[in-house]
Amino acid sequence: MGENGLTASDVALMSRDGDGFGNGWGGMIWLFAILAMMGGGFGWNGGAGNSNAIQNDINRGFDNQNLQAQTRDIMAAVNAASMTGVQTTNQVYHDVVNYIGDKYSELQRDVAGLAVG
Repeated sequence: MGENGLTASDVALMSRDGDGFGNGWGGMIWLFAILAMMGGGFGWNGGAGNSNAIQNDINRGFDNQNLQAQTRDIMAAVNAASMTGVQTTNQVYHDVVNYIGDKYSELQRDVAGLAVG
């Protein structure tokens, strides 16, 4: 049969698209899987260097939480001071309005007392 050209197995080998798994990527998928299980090459569970990086990430997360808590405390203090300032301003305004009203009433009484009849 080899004399007439291609055999059936030759045709099957040449017509196959890849290795039957992932269009030619089957070997690469196995390589990635093995590397992932060994813990190297991808930064996934890659030894002491990554554990230090993870610890640093965790520490930065806690530092960030501490900064956010401090910011909330500062904002609460600023809001409390602002409210106190607004309340004081309102009280002073009302006190001044009442004082002016009292003085106006006294002035009206004094002017009425000056009336010569």
